[in-house]
Amino acid sequence: MSKRFEAIIFALVFILGLILSVFVPPFQKPDEFVHFYKAETLSNGKIFCSKTKTNYGYIQKQFVQMRSSIDVLSIPFHYGGKFLYKSYLKSPFSTPEGRGVTKISVDEYCSFPTFSYIPQALGLKMAQILHLNEYFSFFAGRLAIFLLSFVWFLYLYKYSQKSLKFFLLFTYALPMTLYQLGAYSYDSVNIMLGLSLFVYLTNLIAKKKISQIDLAKLGALFLLFLLSKPGGYEPFVLFIFLIPLSKLSKSKIGYLAKTISFILIVALVYVIIRPPSSQSLTSGLDIVTRNPSLQLKNILTYPINYVFMLFNTFKSLGEFYLRSLIGKLGWLDYDLEYYLYYGFVGLFFFIVAKTELPKDIRLSTSRIVFFFISVLGFLALITTIFYLAWTPVGYDYASGSQGRYFITLIPFILLGLISIKYNKKLTQFLIIIGILSIIFSITESTYKRYFDYSELYSDIKQLDVYDKSKFRLYKITNAMPIKQVVKLQNGKKLAAINFYLRNLDGKVVDPYIVEVMDMSCKKVLQTKFVNLSEVGNGQYLMKINRISANKTPSVCISLRPFDKLKHRPLETYTEKGSPVLLPMYLR
Repeated sequence: MSKRFEAIIFALVFILGLILSVFVPPFQKPDEFVHFYKAETLSNGKIFCSKTKTNYGYIQKQFVQMRSSIDVLSIPFHYGGKFLYKSYLKSPFSTPEGRGVTKISVDEYCSFPTFSYIPQALGLKMAQILHLNEYFSFFAGRLAIFLLSFVWFLYLYKYSQKSLKFFLLFTYALPMTLYQLGAYSYDSVNIMLGLSLFVYLTNLIAKKKISQIDLAKLGALFLLFLLSKPGGYEPFVLFIFLIPLSKLSKSKIGYLAKTISFILIVALVYVIIRPPSSQSLTSGLDIVTRNPSLQLKNILTYPINYVFMLFNTFKSLGEFYLRSLIGKLGWLDYDLEYYLYYGFVGLFFFIVAKTELPKDIRLSTSRIVFFFISVLGFLALITTIFYLAWTPVGYDYASGSQGRYFITLIPFILLGLISIKYNKKLTQFLIIIGILSIIFSITESTYKRYFDYSELYSDIKQLDVYDKSKFRLYKITNAMPIKQVVKLQNGKKLAAINFYLRNLDGKVVDPYIVEVMDMSCKKVLQTKFVNLSEVGNGQYLMKINRISANKTPSVCISLRPFDKLKHRPLETYTEKGSPVLLPMYLR
């Protein structure tokens, strides 16, 4: 690009960043009020937290008034809720009363990395010195981090490899990136440190010889990057293996010794200085339905289900991840125009097709393979963290993760994909795999449309004829679970179980599990957790994998608590002492 064209692009990106920093109303970015309190208490001197007592910090009273007047949660996902712009038209200066401070508990924010909020805190402090009102002060914090990120980006752009500059520009110019760079969040510093890591690491790859000082700087940068966010990015340290053997040692043993020592030292320092976790990870969540210890027990008890959960998460939420990577704004409650998504995806592949990498930057076959294995490890770790902390026990997908968590991967992914272009055999292999995937996907879609009867259950409305008043309620407890043998119809395949359950007022929160066993009630064939949010006061249909009557003439259905009950038990209706449930067959 010519210098003039670069300047125009930078100016346009800067303007968009400004718009996303000051045009979006206060607290209308994901969890922004929580991150704002962290920055505000930091600006008033709350730097460290004690492990042994309740921690308090101070915020200006005008911000308490602002949050109550805005009613933070009345706008997200409520499309009739709008911001009163007249709030901006008041005097730009604060009142003496608003300048006063009030004490709040900050235990919820103690695990948030303090240094990731320094730019916003400096902006807030400057506004406090100038006696600006709550709105001007709020936007001062947002502007501080955005302006810092823009200067930081220009520095990285200047010192990055010439062939990689567009990688940085593309990543930085994403609407989601700019949105978070002008927000109260630890994402801002984390993203910029991720881009810094990419620039420094690729500069080392291009360097003829790497010194111990270079490795020390790289280790420090890895640590800052990992510490800038509560967790999940640890697999990035494996990117040390992107450096060629010849740059670190003359032998494989020496190379492995250096790289493994590097990883161990970074890991050790990270474990020592990482802040202790707090309740912030699960703040505001139902501590029963979203229970990390029970979820871990689920993973260890049913590891195959965990593997399927990982696949199902990305299959089910892939489009959401892509949209929230490019730009899904507000509290992820409004999208961009569809052509923008297509445009950025097209631009991504245009970069892959047109970029030429010098030989000293290209990744070898072994490093490409290891790199993408590391990426898969990162994706699995992020998904697992959210599965443990944010997802009701036993769900078949992880909730809570978003595409913006993968922003720092973009330049590395571009490097890996473009390196593949120079490997003829690997390129041909991936093309064949891609074509086979297309064939399989189209065939699967056609099969499901015309030949798959998995959703066509027989007698699906049979339970509707039951009069609940005639039945007795049976509490499903640890001591009294359901266990019933069901004889299958000859020649048919069991596809679902139709229960008659009651979750009165949604007060049942302990996880329940259904086990489909052989007729002896000993060998477990399938397991699946009850989705309590779908249980009301009547039918609950649970789809299972098909079981043929030819393989087992009867099955044993068990419904029990997954762990010791701590709250109201789930109830089922019984007829003559037996639970009311029906097997559903394929037509």
